[in-house]
Amino acid sequence: MIVICKACGTSYASSGSKPQRCYLCEDARQFVPATGQEWIDLPALLASHANLWRQQDANLLSITTVPAFAIGQRAFLLRTAEGNILWD
Repeated sequence: MIVICKACGTSYASSGSKPQRCYLCEDARQFVPATGQEWIDLPALLASHANLWRQQDANLLSITTVPAFAIGQRAFLLRTAEGNILWD
């Protein structure tokens, strides 16, 4: 089973129980909600969220999770004849 930190979006393999802590969120620079650390499993995330693809330009796509999740990441996919670049 895969569980995902709801604060930062980092995923962890789990053997049935949720992790004790998120290693990324232990960094003092990372925002953690006042309500504390929360986790979601992959099937629940897939049931409540989707990735929205938008054409930004002829060869540029953006990918955003909706509704917003974790730190609100957005990625860009630049397609070229020489290969693709995925940037977040």
